[in-house]
Amino acid sequence: MNSLSTEQKHWILSAVLQLQWLPSIVLNGLCSSNILSQGDLTFQKLNYHQLGRKNVYDSSQERLATFLDTAAKTLEQFHKKLVVLQVDERLSLAIYIPQKIVKSQDYLVHDTVRVFAFPHVKDSPASGGQRPTKKNYRLYCDDNLFQLFENQRSNTWIFIRRGASDDAAYRNTTNQGDRRRQRQSTIESGKNFDDRVSVALNKCSQELQRYIGRVNSNGLLAAEIFVISNRDVESLRCLDLWLNYIETEQVLPLFDEEPRIYSVDNVAGANYEGVSEQTRR
Repeated sequence: MNSLSTEQKHWILSAVLQLQWLPSIVLNGLCSSNILSQGDLTFQKLNYHQLGRKNVYDSSQERLATFLDTAAKTLEQFHKKLVVLQVDERLSLAIYIPQKIVKSQDYLVHDTVRVFAFPHVKDSPASGGQRPTKKNYRLYCDDNLFQLFENQRSNTWIFIRRGASDDAAYRNTTNQGDRRRQRQSTIESGKNFDDRVSVALNKCSQELQRYIGRVNSNGLLAAEIFVISNRDVESLRCLDLWLNYIETEQVLPLFDEEPRIYSVDNVAGANYEGVSEQTRR
C-alpha cells in the first residue's frame, strides 16, 4: 500500500465493498505490521485509519544492519515517527517520536516521546501499556547508536547499538564477498546479531520487568519504522547490494608493457634485418 498515493487509496475504498476493518488496512500501514498483531494495535488504539502511517523500513524485507542508518535519516526528516522493535520472543516495543531529531546530537525531547509495551505471551500476567518520557529526557541517534535517556546517559531507558560479531566461522575467508555472505548466515542462524538492544523495563512497569526479566544486550530480532506523511516514502528505500558483492580477483595493469629505461635510438643499435646491403651503406 505504500506505493499508492492518498488519492489512489481513497479510490480503492470507494470502489470496493465497505467493510469495517478495510479503511485501517488501506490507510494505516501499521495494520500490516509483521511485529504487532491486530490485537496489540486495538488494545493501544493504534489501528485507526485516520492516523495514515506509512512504512519506511521493514526488517523482513531489508537487512537489520541498515536499521540504524534508516532510523537516523527518518528521525531527522519526518515529524511523526513510530519505531517498532521486537526485543525478545515475548516482548515488542513501539516508540512514538513526534518531532524531528537532529542526527548525532543529544536532542532534548522532554515529555513528548511515548513508549508502548506489547507482551506476546498469551494470558500474560503483565499487561501491555504506554509510558511517556519526562522532563529533561533526551534522544540521540546516529548510524551506529540509538539512545533514549533522562538527562544523563547513565540513566538510559532504551539503548540500541551495532552488535559485535563472532567471526570464527569466516575468519579465514579471504574473499570479501564470501565473508559478507558467511557472516549473514551466522546472523540468520542466531549466532550473531546486527544490532543489540537494552531496555530498562522498570521504566515501563515493575510487573512487566518481573515477568520478562532483564533485557540487556539482547539481539534485536526485528524492527519497523512508520511515519505520518503525504510524501512518497518508497523513494527512501535503499538499494542494498551488500550481499551481492563480487570481488575483483584479477587486477589488470594500466599498461600492458612493462616500463623500461628510456634510451635514445642510434644507428649503431638499429635493426637491419630485411634491409638490403645497398640500403645499409
